[in-house]
Amino acid sequence: MQFNTLINDIDKKLPASPFIRPHGSLLIMAGLPGAGKSSIVKQLAAWCDFVVIQTDSVRKWTSDNPNYSIGGTASVYDICYALIAKRLRHGERVIFDATNYLQARRQRAMDLAGLEGSALAICRVQASQQETYKRLAAREQERELSTSDADWVVYQWMVEQQEPLTAPHLILDSSDTPALTLAHELYRYWMKAEEDTPQKQK
Repeated sequence: MQFNTLINDIDKKLPASPFIRPHGSLLIMAGLPGAGKSSIVKQLAAWCDFVVIQTDSVRKWTSDNPNYSIGGTASVYDICYALIAKRLRHGERVIFDATNYLQARRQRAMDLAGLEGSALAICRVQASQQETYKRLAAREQERELSTSDADWVVYQWMVEQQEPLTAPHLILDSSDTPALTLAHELYRYWMKAEEDTPQKQK
């Protein structure tokens, strides 16, 4: 299947999202498996409309046997970048929900926002190792209900490989704080980023 055809097919699986502003707005989520990123994103829907482009979902949509191999993960990210660009051009709010543990991957998403003239916010979500282990163990028990296949082994590998996030960003710790509370803080941060970004007309 041609790449553009694949992108269009996956884009149709994503929900429609309203026009928000010229060139859109991008929120990049970063954090290791089990950090609580997706839980916070779900709660964020209480305050604003957006479309979520999630590596875990794309991985399942494009493979019968999803895995975290280097080649497979690179392809998943390439698809996500194309989807992000497509939705930003439509003037939508986009959340990129991924581990984004490597600087090059975060930078490519940031560059997309820059090229499109989009508002940009970055959030890193973290949790204690003890809490992360509990969450990933629970995920193993409910594998069919989870979009992510990342387990404790994947987490430990990513801990060793992750690169520091040097761009300005919000840090949220979900170890003991409810996702709804963190989502409200993230909402304020994202809206402030939009306010601080001049809107250029297309």
